[in-house]
Amino acid sequence: MSGTTVGVAMFSIGELATIGRVSVRMLRHYDEIGLLRPARVHPVTGYRAYAPEQAAALRRIVELKGLGLRLDDVARVVCDGVDDGEVRRLLTAARLEAAHRIADDTARLGRIDTELRRLEGEVAMSSTIDVQVRAVPAVHVATLTRPAPGFGPENIGPVVGPMFPEVGRLLEEAGVPIAGPPIADYTADEAGDGSGVLVTVAFRSRRRRRRCRASTSPSCRRSTTPR
Repeated sequence: MSGTTVGVAMFSIGELATIGRVSVRMLRHYDEIGLLRPARVHPVTGYRAYAPEQAAALRRIVELKGLGLRLDDVARVVCDGVDDGEVRRLLTAARLEAAHRIADDTARLGRIDTELRRLEGEVAMSSTIDVQVRAVPAVHVATLTRPAPGFGPENIGPVVGPMFPEVGRLLEEAGVPIAGPPIADYTADEAGDGSGVLVTVAFRSRRRRRRCRASTSPSCRRSTTPR
């Protein structure tokens, strides 16, 4: 987003950064990727100058980032002017990612609380894990698998995040309705040096589809935490 503004009071990059509550470094990055280009750049000094209306564009960018959209999706909304249906799809995908993170964080909080109670003597440490095998009705799922460099949120997060909207987009393009919330599975990868992880995202769906691998799961195995 760029333009030429003459005879109008302009903002320096520092002033716009202050207004938008972002760093000068971030504004320089937005310029480099074409997300928010300055209205004018001094031909000698290279100083960037921004038009007053660009403050509103920056606020919109910050708002969309705060909702969980990645910069390439933010650019589609702010620069390309996608329709409301596409914005709704992007926000729905961001919501799915946020729900997944919340579920992971909630489970982590539970494990932390259990460990704290154990340290305080309220919970006895068990050396056994209760494993239950239960039959469930067969379902069709659409799955997508990507490699990650290892376990831990710093390795899995950047991989699994984009996978939810990708599978959702492929199902939408194939005209396949989603029948339930997504799940993610992390499996140690035996290939290579054995340090990697295979990240799989799955959506329940109502029929077989193109471009996504469909499988039928007649049963599943669930492992509960130590008691």
